Amino acid sequence: MQYSCNIMPPYTLKPANESDYEILKDIHHTTMEQHVSKIWGWDKEFQDRYYRENFNPQNIQLIYSDKNLTGYLQSWESENKISLVNILILPDYQKYGLGTSIIKSLQNLAIKKSKPLELGVFKINTNAKRLYEKLGFEVFEETKTHFLMRYRGNLCFEKANLNNLSTIHRIYPGDDSKFWIDFNWYWLGVRQRRADIDSYIVTLTWLPKTVPPKMLEA
Repeated sequence: MQYSCNIMPPYTLKPANESDYEILKDIHHTTMEQHVSKIWGWDKEFQDRYYRENFNPQNIQLIYSDKNLTGYLQSWESENKISLVNILILPDYQKYGLGTSIIKSLQNLAIKKSKPLELGVFKINTNAKRLYEKLGFEVFEETKTHFLMRYRGNLCFEKANLNNLSTIHRIYPGDDSKFWIDFNWYWLGVRQRRADIDSYIVTLTWLPKTVPPKMLEA
């Protein structure tokens, strides 16, 4: 089954399977060697073994453009976020906006599902980091070798104190309680943090004022 995306430049994503192992490994090595060699040095035997031991095609999609295999996308979705693990474009197809188009498609998916989109980028890959920043990603953590970046779209996360909240309505009971505050132009959703009773994560969610969620007073 193939999934076509009407974005310029045009591309098609095709789910990978075990039989694609060799071509996926070649794409990985071709696109990653320049960065890995600068950090740890390139040991092909080790890289082959590491790729084989960690190979799982379940979350990998082959990228085609004009019927040409141009790279692959590796991503997965959990309950709380979408993770962009790898977007590897072969050198001959780089700098044409293909990677940007795919990332924007993932951003649209993240916005639709009200989830952040996260990725990691080598610190030495300054061009990629600049691109991600241009697309709205922000660094939220770093390791010795990577910047961890997050795109939140129209989600706004900030802390608020329970004492400052008013007109709270409870809509779902349970450990992961959710609340809504009635504003004139939007509904302000508040998700309780399990670890801190007095601290809340505030999420702005734009909904039609004429179709409010069913609410029960707390």
